[in-house]
Amino acid sequence: CHQMARGIWAMWTYTFASKRASECILLTHDKAACLERASWMIKQMKPYLSKLQSAREGLDQNEIIQAYFNQVPAMIVAQCRELANVTSVDPVKLLKLRGLDKKMYENIAKPHGEDM
Repeated sequence: CHQMARGIWAMWTYTFASKRASECILLTHDKAACLERASWMIKQMKPYLSKLQSAREGLDQNEIIQAYFNQVPAMIVAQCRELANVTSVDPVKLLKLRGLDKKMYENIAKPHGEDM
């Protein structure tokens, strides 16, 4: 199960690393549509991220899946900014990240997501 989840999230990182795929998925030809689509996608991750954050120790080996959960929204934001000039998507707010989870996003996921 862990290996499958890692594979699925890795696939999303490859998807959003592609400008062409990001243009299609995020509807970057229309700023309003891009903002709406990106915000909706990130909001859909919240319930699963919450479950992962409260999972018993050791279930997410080395917190790999949680790292992907943080990196994908960062990649979505980076593609919205670069391809549609949309700067108002805020994963910290949408995912309600606080404390260590917020720091992990800002210090690890965001720089990695922006560099893809």
